[in-house]
Amino acid sequence: MVQPDGGTTINSDRQSINVKDRDYFNTVMLTGNDVISSPLFSKLTGNVCVVFASPIKLKGEIIGVMIGTVPVSAIATVLTGSNLGPSGEAYLVK
Repeated sequence: MVQPDGGTTINSDRQSINVKDRDYFNTVMLTGNDVISSPLFSKLTGNVCVVFASPIKLKGEIIGVMIGTVPVSAIATVLTGSNLGPSGEAYLVK
């Protein structure tokens, strides 16, 4: 979970980061809409990932942002493991 100032308060690896400089965070805070980021480098691991971010609201006010990440390598594994026949191709489009 990310606080409105961009600092993390709850995360699975118990390391604190600040994401106030990330586009996905600022878009959620400004619009109140869910966001799927473009691929970016994780501040924790350095791996390329995609971030899914959703606002946490209380009485209509955004009180935080819930984020989850998926490594691009995991997406590539799913796509390359798909059996699409002899001439099929898989694409990831945002």
